[in-house]
Amino acid sequence: MKRFPAKFVAQRIDFENSWWKTGDVGQVYSDRKKRSFFPLFYKKLSFEIKKSIVLFGAKRVGKTTFIYQTIQELINNGFKKQNIVYFSLENPIYYRYKLNEIIEILFYQRSNIKTEPYIFFFDKIQYYANWQSEIIELVKDYPNIKFVFTGSMSNMKMKELKEFEDFFYFFRLPTLTFFEYVNLMYNESFFDCEEASENCNLKVLDKYFKDYLKFGGHPELLNTKKQSDDAARLLRNRILNRFTLKAYPRLAGISQNDEINAFVAYLMLNTGKITSNSKISEEIELPEYNVIEYLKFLQEIFFIKILKPFKKLQDDEFKVYIANPSYISAVFDFESIIKQLDYNQLVESAILAQWEHTQRDFLYQYDEQYNITFISISDVENIDWCTVVNYSGNSLQDMNKFTEFCENVGIYFPIVTTKNKLEVTEANGLIISHQPSSLYCYQIGRHIIESQLIED
Repeated sequence: MKRFPAKFVAQRIDFENSWWKTGDVGQVYSDRKKRSFFPLFYKKLSFEIKKSIVLFGAKRVGKTTFIYQTIQELINNGFKKQNIVYFSLENPIYYRYKLNEIIEILFYQRSNIKTEPYIFFFDKIQYYANWQSEIIELVKDYPNIKFVFTGSMSNMKMKELKEFEDFFYFFRLPTLTFFEYVNLMYNESFFDCEEASENCNLKVLDKYFKDYLKFGGHPELLNTKKQSDDAARLLRNRILNRFTLKAYPRLAGISQNDEINAFVAYLMLNTGKITSNSKISEEIELPEYNVIEYLKFLQEIFFIKILKPFKKLQDDEFKVYIANPSYISAVFDFESIIKQLDYNQLVESAILAQWEHTQRDFLYQYDEQYNITFISISDVENIDWCTVVNYSGNSLQDMNKFTEFCENVGIYFPIVTTKNKLEVTEANGLIISHQPSSLYCYQIGRHIIESQLIED
């Protein structure tokens, strides 16, 4: 099929960049509260940093809203509005155009003015053929342009692109953290909770946490006042259906949409459980090679995270966590299904999701007498720290065996999350920090933001 005439492309560019005339991206974006990650990202737009930016993450985490808010901030801070250019590459108008040809259409309209600083936003880059090689050429050929490439690029594609770190800064926008959720929804602070329980209304925080598990992982839901049945319908219609089950499987060469749809639902009901390829195959009557293919695909698009057992890295068993606990509300009636799930494992999924921005990897340790949920390692021999998610009170049957393991691997300050206990205890020479799961989840998001702001 022939590509569309260049004049249609020029008209589309004018339409997409309405702020050239108005100086405003529109209330639908400018009125929304900014995420806590916004200052971290905005700093990277400085022309003093000689790199373009790749903004990536799972679908529906708010990347496009993030970009429009960035454009408005640039305008408010005095950047020339005509030199902020946005393209949405999911639009078929750009079919068969190379990225540099799209840029040249714009400059042709402007009498080829290229000497001024520009910021170009190419959104939804994953829909564009050969995007990796083309964006590398762009940053080389247009030194006066600061490029921002956004999309739900697969994990594999990102690893390949990281060979060119001299040209790009990689910024992963995660699922909405619990810390952000509390700030955006309720404008409340629980900073003092680290000191003592009397400084913290744990009942309120736990209520917020349960709401977060239900629908808080999606930024777009914060802009609706109806957060019950309407929220679940919104999740189903606008998030899950547009997330895994349409364009992405086709892009990965997977044709069985209904089958992977059911596979995703199965993983939601079994998030955090120890399993294996053969066990999944047997339970859902799906060939094992399909199980392996689907798990790999879902990892690539950041829908799930797989954890291997500690010091058994070649073991067939593993844990599969959904990356966002709120996905469950997209498929099931949350209040009904939660009675059938292991609530501890849903809490585990939420806590793991808080680390998404850091791209940290974890292992786990399972014993009949104790279950260490997350083990952070710097290498196979050295453990940084460990956390036991013990919301339901079933993870530590034998405290002596748990402390023995910690001492053997050099962990002297383990963290144990609970339903509502906040205290520090001593056991067999170890100092154990007991924290409510809701508070622990909140503080992870807070500390990640604060530490990175300090580093910058």
